[in-house]
Amino acid sequence: MKIAVRTDALITAIASVARAADDNDVQHANRFGVHLRVAGGVLTVEATNGHWLARSRHTAEIADADGTTAMLVKRPAVKPLVAWLKSRAKAATLTLIDLATGEFDGCGERYVIVPGHDAYPALDAVVDIATRERVADVDAISVHAAYLVDALASARDAAGKDANVTLAFGDAFDPVLVTATHAPEWLAVVMPVRP
Repeated sequence: MKIAVRTDALITAIASVARAADDNDVQHANRFGVHLRVAGGVLTVEATNGHWLARSRHTAEIADADGTTAMLVKRPAVKPLVAWLKSRAKAATLTLIDLATGEFDGCGERYVIVPGHDAYPALDAVVDIATRERVADVDAISVHAAYLVDALASARDAAGKDANVTLAFGDAFDPVLVTATHAPEWLAVVMPVRP
């Protein structure tokens, strides 16, 4: 499948979720990165390190509907890819992505990309849990401070330096949902720490 996405939206989407793929856990280094998938004309850009996740959704024009609907940009390739996208942002308002080959239109570099990567963790199920109706009378929820700080920094990447965030809590064992007022397409979910 080939899709066309606004270059500025793609830069913001990848940069705003990339923090969630950062982890020094060498054991899972090849499993995580920034995952891009398309369904119903919507590009979902998501990342996780297993402790928290971030997701950003944007409209995508389908240029060629045949083939795979997902790809993974592995962690080492994320920063160079964002730098390349930024270098062409003024010249190209749209970026064409071939999800089957992992190629970005006009990019001479071959980044560490896994085309057709459909085996990414099922993050929608976690987001569904995090976005269900929230209980208002929770005494305490325990989360790892570093993951919450990373999620808040990711919100700033998505919404800008004046990002206002909302933290939504469920019961003591539900994930914490983080949303940014000025970036409605973005969200993060921080998993609770079990006592």
